[in-house]
Amino acid sequence: MNNFISHNIKYLCSVNFLSQNDFGERLGLKRSVISMYVAEKSQPKIETLQRITKEFDVNLDDFINRKLDEVNNKDLAATRGVANEDGLQYGKVALLESQLKDKDEIIKMKNEVIEMLRQEIERLGGNHKKQTA
Repeated sequence: MNNFISHNIKYLCSVNFLSQNDFGERLGLKRSVISMYVAEKSQPKIETLQRITKEFDVNLDDFINRKLDEVNNKDLAATRGVANEDGLQYGKVALLESQLKDKDEIIKMKNEVIEMLRQEIERLGGNHKKQTA
């Protein structure tokens, strides 16, 4: 039976900005062990799967049987009825993804403001030069 453990380890490393070594350290595992999971040369024990899913706040069944990056976390949480300690039905991964999207949008808006200010400075600087000439 196929599973998505390898894919989801890579995904969790990516969205949490972790190397395989960092991922392993968070779980008390060596990088070589994580590398074997990612290469699909070995499968984690159930205890390891439980630690991974607890550490990254994902559902065990989802971690094994679905690509986490394709899962709509809102719908998934609602169908499972899972809520975190704040009562929100989002996992840590979904929250991080949302924050990353928000961050990108904020950067884009700030860059637009900077460009408008540059243009205004150039315009005012040009007027100042004309007035002093």
